[in-house]
Amino acid sequence: LNHIATLYNTSKIYCIYINHGISKNSNDWYETVKKRAGQYNNVVPMMFSVLWHNNEIKNETACREKRYEIINQFALENNVQRIFTGHHKDDLVENKLISIVKNRIYNFKMKDNIIREFNFNNEVVKISYEKPLLKYKKSEIITYCIENNIQYVEDESNNVSDNIRNIIRNNFLNDLRNLNHGEQYIQSMNNFFN
Repeated sequence: LNHIATLYNTSKIYCIYINHGISKNSNDWYETVKKRAGQYNNVVPMMFSVLWHNNEIKNETACREKRYEIINQFALENNVQRIFTGHHKDDLVENKLISIVKNRIYNFKMKDNIIREFNFNNEVVKISYEKPLLKYKKSEIITYCIENNIQYVEDESNNVSDNIRNIIRNNFLNDLRNLNHGEQYIQSMNNFFN
């Protein structure tokens, strides 16, 4: 975060956490993120809770849509021009495989910088979505956190194979990684998609 503040010459970074309230651990994660973000002088923790209506489906897609709705609205209201997300290298192949399974057209190259335009207060506002962690595997990020005594949280729903992403992540890709040259196979898939 300090590196980002220096790189973009900014004195304020908002750390946005969305509490979906679905997991029994949601409040603990909320507090962990708030505490961690508060350790930096130039970081302002922004904590939001999602209010779900009784008939709303609370699946991965619905949660993602709610997150981006909240993040986009906050960015527009606070003149935020750059949003950094935590997408990592493993997300690349997962997204590509999901697109194949769902038979949908997908831009297989997950871009590390996408600019979206919004109409806000009768003006066109551009927001840049950046993914600075795309060159790192999730395991590398976790190892870095452990080695540097950085507390992190992991959503336990990632370990439940009840949706296509988790089946690809926990079964197919894990089994592939356990083979000789497994990481090479995954890199070959990424090269093929690209």
